[in-house]
Amino acid sequence: MGEPRVNLHTLAAALKTKYDEGRMFVTVDGSQVLVSLWDSSPLAQVFPATRELLTPDKDGRWVTGYLGNGQPARNRVYTDRGAAHGLFVAPSGGGKTQLMALHVAADALFGAVVMLATEAPDEKTAALGKHTARYGVGALYMIRLLRVLVALMEIRGEMPWDDGQVHDWDLRLAGCPYRMLSAYLDEFLSAARNRDYGAEIMDLAERVSVKGHKYGIGIKVAGQSIYVQDGFTQLLCENLRENCIPVVLKVAPKKVADIFRALGIPPENTPEPLPRSFSPAEKGRIERVMRGEPEPPTDSNTGGAGWIVEAKQPDVLRTLFMDFKAGIDGYFPDTIATLTAHEIHELEARDLWFDWNDPPGPASSAPSPTTRTGTTRRPRRAAASAAAASRPGRAATRSPHPARRWRPSRTSPAPDPPRHPTSYCRNSPTCGNVARVGWTSRAGA
Repeated sequence: MGEPRVNLHTLAAALKTKYDEGRMFVTVDGSQVLVSLWDSSPLAQVFPATRELLTPDKDGRWVTGYLGNGQPARNRVYTDRGAAHGLFVAPSGGGKTQLMALHVAADALFGAVVMLATEAPDEKTAALGKHTARYGVGALYMIRLLRVLVALMEIRGEMPWDDGQVHDWDLRLAGCPYRMLSAYLDEFLSAARNRDYGAEIMDLAERVSVKGHKYGIGIKVAGQSIYVQDGFTQLLCENLRENCIPVVLKVAPKKVADIFRALGIPPENTPEPLPRSFSPAEKGRIERVMRGEPEPPTDSNTGGAGWIVEAKQPDVLRTLFMDFKAGIDGYFPDTIATLTAHEIHELEARDLWFDWNDPPGPASSAPSPTTRTGTTRRPRRAAASAAAASRPGRAATRSPHPARRWRPSRTSPAPDPPRHPTSYCRNSPTCGNVARVGWTSRAGA
């Protein structure tokens, strides 16, 4: 026998309520069924975020919000496979930035390096960027971040642990020489459609989604669609789904079936669309009609409501609320974790570590289709080009190291000078790692 099927609308009518009121929730466990009927919809409540709820436990779990049956809904910063990825789907105004902020705080409280790239700026994302190691806006910034992630997979794959061996990232092993890194790509699909950088953005994201978790690198992709017809590849969707707990916030009823089909949810487990409002209808409509009075406005209090998909059955949830107006500093650790000095040195040798807000050079910095991102070279800035023009010509020199580690030629920029001293990060999950701490690169800086 399979699991019982429940007609939610018929059951709600039998309980003298309506499904659209959001007061009735059904939990199916094998042959058992639990029906929860609330006096008022739990999805209409506001659940304030706290630092305690956002702090991951020993298994990497933390509270994202609360389910319709009252249980805490939890997400995770890592899995038994390595660093966790993330997938957030929501329409404009659906609570995507709030959800992303919860994840950024959880990663930061875990001690991870957090970087954030968004295709378009907004007030909340800019405030969130102040608590990340690097933050920037635009498709160019996003592609530079992704190039670094791909290079770090190579760099970390050669970094020996305390036992002198090289291992895949695993918290159960002691002596990891680097920190977990979580990279957020907001409005990813818009950036992936960029004429100059879109194809490489999608290609790099796919590569990181396949192998990044083994090197402690997770990517969190946020957007309004995961449809293949919109440009979101099936490979990327499957890779993210297999190593994350997706969250889908309030979407249009006609899109519910398509979104969960893309996530691999069978039709029998596709949830019903959420109501447009969780507030009960005000009584006295007939009296208002008789008096010719207009209906009171509907409170569209559905931001942050949606589904969390940990198993085959999506569960309705309401995410925690982070109050940006009151300030979000209290949700984050005092120190911003960044990469180790060795990682930064290796990235500088590959000409990938500079201010990613820099505009492209005189020649277009759009990569050629055959360019490998681990050795991408960008045009020299105007000042550096002028200085180079005044020097006598010489042939480009190669590094004695393997080909992937090359010394900049005359057509590539000199590394940016150090901006901050080296210090120890007390929030690192691995003791003794040296890192540059406290530098936040923001758009326009």
